[in-house]
Amino acid sequence: MNSVHGPGPTPPAHSSYGAPEDADDARDSKKAALKARRRASKAARRAAAGLSARAPRFGARNENRAAVFVKFLVETFGVERLRREGVCDVAGGRGEITCRLAHCHEVRCVLVEPREAVDLQATVLKRVAPRLPARYRRHLEEAGRSERIERLATVVESPFPPRDAALAALVAGCGIWVGLHADGATEAIVEEALRARKAFAVVPCCVFPRFFATRATEDGRPVRTTADLVSYLAAKDARTCTTTLAFEGKNRVVSCDASAVRVAAGPADVSSAVLANEPILIEDSAATWRATRSWTADGKLVVQNVQRDLGDCVAPVVAGDGARTTMRVREFLTTLHDEGTGYLKDFHLHCASPGWYAPPPGLDDDWLNRFCDREGRDDFRFLYLGGDGSRTPLHADVLSSHSWSANICGAKEWWLFPPSETSKLQDAAGVYVDDVRLGFYDAERFPRVADAACLRVTQPPRSTLFVPSDWRHMVVNVGATLSINHNWFEAGAIPNVWRYLDTEARATAAELEACRADVEGRGGELSEFLWLRERVLRASARLNVSDFVAMCRSEVCARDTLAPAGSAPEDERRVRDGVSLALRAVAADHAGSLFLDESGTWPRDEDAASWSRSARDRGTAALAEVLAALEPEVLL
Repeated sequence: MNSVHGPGPTPPAHSSYGAPEDADDARDSKKAALKARRRASKAARRAAAGLSARAPRFGARNENRAAVFVKFLVETFGVERLRREGVCDVAGGRGEITCRLAHCHEVRCVLVEPREAVDLQATVLKRVAPRLPARYRRHLEEAGRSERIERLATVVESPFPPRDAALAALVAGCGIWVGLHADGATEAIVEEALRARKAFAVVPCCVFPRFFATRATEDGRPVRTTADLVSYLAAKDARTCTTTLAFEGKNRVVSCDASAVRVAAGPADVSSAVLANEPILIEDSAATWRATRSWTADGKLVVQNVQRDLGDCVAPVVAGDGARTTMRVREFLTTLHDEGTGYLKDFHLHCASPGWYAPPPGLDDDWLNRFCDREGRDDFRFLYLGGDGSRTPLHADVLSSHSWSANICGAKEWWLFPPSETSKLQDAAGVYVDDVRLGFYDAERFPRVADAACLRVTQPPRSTLFVPSDWRHMVVNVGATLSINHNWFEAGAIPNVWRYLDTEARATAAELEACRADVEGRGGELSEFLWLRERVLRASARLNVSDFVAMCRSEVCARDTLAPAGSAPEDERRVRDGVSLALRAVAADHAGSLFLDESGTWPRDEDAASWSRSARDRGTAALAEVLAALEPEVLL
């Protein structure tokens, strides 16, 4: 067992002056009345449950509540997940929950308890050992201590949440936060877990209405009872669940897996997730696709059917060591189940053989691929096919785009990190970790990976996962997995796309600055150099600034609304403002670098017409047109 100390709370001052006898009598009368009310309340509950006054007690006695709560944790989260992510036991007193998890289930635990001198070895011997099977109890009693407690349990002597950075890191390293009758820390567990995207389970007890006077239920009543507190905490997030545990007393548990990806109940949920830039899982969205009907049977890949339809197509394949090659799909399928086989990815299925699927509703306002289709360029619609364990390393999607991934067959394990966690995934030199699974990376080189807030999801067959802009993610296939993947973006992602493109444009300009003298030395114009920068930017980033303006003009000027269907007016305003601000930044910093031909596309031919004054005027006019459509009063 490890023990670390933090700054403890300042204890309140207590008076020790004696009280008059009549005050003692009044206090005793008050206690007696309170006990009578509790007995009456318990009798009423037993009667409501159909139990007679002499019936056996309901559930476990209070002294067994820790065992019941641990059983709930194991059944709710699964022992493998508890072991993998670790548990933070807040205000755990003697640490019985920590002891049961660490000693009986080999779960890594951090006990946060502001009181000093928590002896977990004494707790495991006095509270846990007597209830173990005889052979396990005998071994523990003979040893006099638990090796698992020493190895897996850490005591943090600090209030919650800890203010010390090192102690806070220990807590953040746990994926599941729990509190059984944690009193004043209960609401803090819930709020901090939701903020950090952690799973939690709390059993509220004391309410302290005088100290938390601002709490109110959904109907506006002050929170004065434990039932009110349960309702108040459950209302903090739509994903919370409440359950009654089998012990007497305060036995309602509020739990939530804030680290889990939300599952869409309908198209409105998908639209709201896109608008909020949050992941969402859409179940059975690929069930009726032609690809699913043709290439699977009973959920399994039908190899001969894929060979029949795609066997002669040539596709990119990434080997286990990262080397890239190409091969025919038929050839790749013969090695699909071999150990260490490669991963067929980025195959342009829509271009090679369209008609196999349709984007799920809510994920189909695809500015990027519509632009590619108009330009006759390679799109961002791909087929992926890999065997069990094939994976895509941690990355963010091209152009800061969204993506969606639909499993035709097989499953995928996803690790998703919001943009706020980006810095925790890097080493001191700014290099990103490749594999975020515990034991698959150098913890000394990447010390903050374990602290990063992460959403986990196992994506089942025939479902689609929406991955938002700028969310870094890693994927591992479970079984032979065939999926359709789109990189795409809509109006709400335009600020992120522009931020990425602007960064790339500035880096390109800095790298090519030495070429300016070469262009001017042979009598070339500045506009030729600016056009050259656009060509290099397009080759490296897949879009240049002129493409960005042309794409925005074609989308904005052809529609009345930009936000997802069903969005509120304020959301429409916010989305339009985001697009407008991005285009204003183009006008401020890149207006002289815009070139469009008469068809409204970037002129790719290397001749004077491509960087002529008229090409630049058309680029400036296109920018003015789209800004005017967004804000009619804006003129360049």
